[in-house]
Amino acid sequence: MKKLIIFCGALLISISGYAQSTDDIAIIQGLWGKEKRAIVEQYMDLSTAEATPFWNAYETYETSRKELGSERLGILTEYADSYFELSNETASDLIHRGIANNISYQKLAKKTFKDMSKVIPPVKAAKFIQLENYFRIAILMEIQDEIPFIGELDELIE
Repeated sequence: MKKLIIFCGALLISISGYAQSTDDIAIIQGLWGKEKRAIVEQYMDLSTAEATPFWNAYETYETSRKELGSERLGILTEYADSYFELSNETASDLIHRGIANNISYQKLAKKTFKDMSKVIPPVKAAKFIQLENYFRIAILMEIQDEIPFIGELDELIE
């Protein structure tokens, strides 16, 4: 029983640790020590003429990306809440919603590339999407390191 309490606490701490940095921006700052916008600005190397239209498109992108991030956090929170009593139905629902969230990210990337290519050269728009993909993968890896696999804690308790 003591082991169960310790592992429940560890699970809650790992999920709450992620919840405290619900914004992916906080993870980026933690990993690279800079604000995301500063990293993007340095990496993109925009001309004066490109800067304003790029940043307008960027803000539109960020609004949608944050909404998807909040949705992903909701899915992760539901996983944490149901971890020890995960039913087949809940597992299926969480996986389907997670996949739909990933597809929405890809659609957002496609739309953003199309929109940005209208205001900056397509090579620079591709450069931005490449950087965003890098950020997203790094964030997903950071989250995955904090969340136990299904049944992982059960095996440790036994």
